[in-house]
Amino acid sequence: MASRTMSGFAKAVMKEDFSRFYADLTPLFQVQTTPQKLLQTFGRFKEREDLKELEKFTPILEHPVWVDEVGELALSGYFSTKPKIMCFELTYKYTQNEWKLVSIHIFLEDQGYHFFPSNFSKASSTVILFLQS
Repeated sequence: MASRTMSGFAKAVMKEDFSRFYADLTPLFQVQTTPQKLLQTFGRFKEREDLKELEKFTPILEHPVWVDEVGELALSGYFSTKPKIMCFELTYKYTQNEWKLVSIHIFLEDQGYHFFPSNFSKASSTVILFLQS
């Protein structure tokens, strides 16, 4: 699931078109943003060479996958991209007969950094987007 979401994210950034990525969001997330706003937010990633190679990497999950008390499934981990690793926290909700993205939290960190959600505030790069229902 993380590979598919992040691959879709990478393709949207490279093509500068978030319409397909937007279609995979929950309806509530769609109300909070637009494909154009996603492009404005994530467009700066286009210059990242490591993003172009993201599909060659397997996501490393930092925590077991879990579903919380409101039925949201959370994944957190990273891709061992270089020169910085791409860390993510993805949250999904089962809606319309499939898991759809509720929130996405991405940042880049130096190699060797051990990603944990509690380290978000310590990250050297700014959190790019975090929308939560």
